[in-house]
Amino acid sequence: MGQTLSDMHDREHAGTPLAFFTLVFTLSLPFWMLGYVFDAELMPGLPLASLMVVCPALAMDWVLWWAVGTVTARVLIVWLYTRTGQSVFGISLYHALSNLCWQSYPMQGSYFDPRIDALVTVAIAIVFVRNTPAHRSDAGTGVDDEKTA
Repeated sequence: MGQTLSDMHDREHAGTPLAFFTLVFTLSLPFWMLGYVFDAELMPGLPLASLMVVCPALAMDWVLWWAVGTVTARVLIVWLYTRTGQSVFGISLYHALSNLCWQSYPMQGSYFDPRIDALVTVAIAIVFVRNTPAHRSDAGTGVDDEKTA
């Protein structure tokens, strides 16, 4: 109660891809306008308007790291599902804790950095998945068989 219709509409569409690309486009417009108005060049043959690439490049970096973290989290979820005897509880707990961690940052994840999240998730996946007996390099090579014989 006490919320206007536009407040609810803004919150519902705040995370849509259209809102994301609109924000990126809006942030790149000043570079284009400054380059057009002042006809300035950063270097000979490189107009100031070429800085429009900065905002989409930053957005692409964010999306790339988010994708790396998401794919690695899916690898961990499949690994957990397999290692816990196909327990949905285990993967649900992992997913809930993952959401809790990034939402625990101040102001609902305002300091969340997908680069750090992706790197930590990749490191955890490497440690756990690589140390699984079925994935060890000496599994099935007969190294242990020769020692015991």
